Amino acid sequence: MLLLFVGLTAVSAVTTKLRCVDAAREAARTAARGEDGPSAGRRAAPGGAEVAVTVAGDTVTATVRAPVRPLGGLLPSLSVRASAVAAVEPGGAEPDGVQPDGVQSGGVEPGGIEPGGIEPGAAGSPR
Repeated sequence: MLLLFVGLTAVSAVTTKLRCVDAAREAARTAARGEDGPSAGRRAAPGGAEVAVTVAGDTVTATVRAPVRPLGGLLPSLSVRASAVAAVEPGGAEPDGVQPDGVQSGGVEPGGIEPGGIEPGAAGSPR
């Protein structure tokens, strides 16, 4: 029974992680075009996810964090996180609600998700 529980939790965590990767990629690409990245990320993110978008120089970083609730919320939740980076497109305006000095946007409270880099070759990294 314990093995079944662990297996179902792992499947749920992997599924949530994949949705976070997709949401982070969508948020970064949309913000790089000068559109509303946090809204695009929230549309693609799993329920209860936090989306943060930052602009630093000529790159946009989007980070999505979402809870994984084992056994329908009866146990403490786990948290998965994904980040994606995109280059600001030439001729694109500054993304709405995103400050060029790296201030977070997208309704995340201070002390929420800290933007993180992404390792080369990781899912969602620019090619």
